[in-house]
Amino acid sequence: MTGTFVGEAGATGETTAFANVGAELGLAPVAQAKNREVLDAGRAAIGLAREAGVRIGFGTDLMGPLDGEQLHGLRLQAEVEGPLALLRAATSVNAELLGRDDLGRIGPGAVADLLVLDGDPLQDPSVLWGGPDRRAVFQGGIRVAEQGARLVLLPRTATR
Repeated sequence: MTGTFVGEAGATGETTAFANVGAELGLAPVAQAKNREVLDAGRAAIGLAREAGVRIGFGTDLMGPLDGEQLHGLRLQAEVEGPLALLRAATSVNAELLGRDDLGRIGPGAVADLLVLDGDPLQDPSVLWGGPDRRAVFQGGIRVAEQGARLVLLPRTATR
């Protein structure tokens, strides 16, 4: 791995989650206002990093009550960088960051982890964070998630 990388989660992911559900979780109004400031600064930071030649990856470490907010980081990154840069960040840039040439691409020798979408994310990026009825997840070439289900391994004998 060469070069400089940054993951958007530290700049925007958690702050997006708190902006969406902070009040429900009991975040004080002053903290909600501060969170909005941090979110705006995170958006600007992603743009500055890109201008400086920093490779932008995608990731999140949200869990617990914020678990359902993980895909909102995709929306934010698409707003800042556009859908093509987002797709690269979540695939080939992350693979390069990890030093894994078997990830982030489709081809011989790749691990066959795929996200199949009901639509073109370059024309309608919301298919990436929209409802589960708009996507199917495959791991190692096997479908592992169904509509509305968490990522769980389905039996290999299932035909889907």
